[in-house]
This record gives sequence, structure tokens and C-alpha cells, in this order.
Amino acid sequence: MAFVTTFVQWVVFAVAASCAICTTIALRQHYKHSKQPELPANAIALTQLTSVVAVAAAGYSPFHLLWLLPVSYFAGFFTLRSRVFCRLAWLYGYVVTYTIPSNWISSMAVDRAPLAKLRRFLQGAAKVRDVHRYF
Repeated sequence: MAFVTTFVQWVVFAVAASCAICTTIALRQHYKHSKQPELPANAIALTQLTSVVAVAAAGYSPFHLLWLLPVSYFAGFFTLRSRVFCRLAWLYGYVVTYTIPSNWISSMAVDRAPLAKLRRFLQGAAKVRDVHRYF
């Protein structure tokens, strides 16, 4: 009987972990093709991943995941109501967004147009100053 219980616990843990990973992958795919934040989806993915990690780290029974994962969907609703939880979900969205390598390049690329305009302006100001020096 203990073998069956242990086996079922591992199955529940594996299904919950795969559900949390799939939710995070789906969120990552969203951010790969869109710039618009999805705070409820961020909260759901964050709560699912935190639940799986907390149960594994604390050594609790994986049967706790049977109620923790459905609670994650309520977290998506509370994200729209609570500023603190909204901020956590927003930060988690940034973490997921920056796992996409194309976002690293675009954030490091510098728009050189404003710098070129500033350089031309400063060069023009230097020429005007030099002209006034001779008169």
C-alpha cells in the first residue's frame, strides 16, 4: 500500500511540475510575439512555479499541489485587485521576458539617431562660437 501511495505522490508531483513548466513556456511564447503584459497569466505561472518549488523544498506531500494549483487561477484574479501582488506578477513577467535572447539584443541596442542629432547640434554650436571669436 505504501508503494502505491508513493507512486501516486510522484505522479501528482510530475503532473503539477509539468503543468507549471508548460504554463511558463506558454507565457514565454506570448512574450516572444507580443509586447503587451499579461498580468493574470504572470500571476498564474508565478504561483504554480512557487507552489511546486515550495512543496519540493519543504518536503511536504505532493498532494498539497492538488489544491495549490487551482488556487493559482485565483491569484490571476487577485492580481487585478492588489497592487503588491500585481507588482510581483509584473516583475515575474520581466524575468520571463528576458529569458528570450532576442530581447537581450534589443535592450542593448542603442538608438544612434538622437546621438547624431546632438553631435550635429554641438558641432554647429562650436562653429558659431568660433565665428564670434573672430569678430
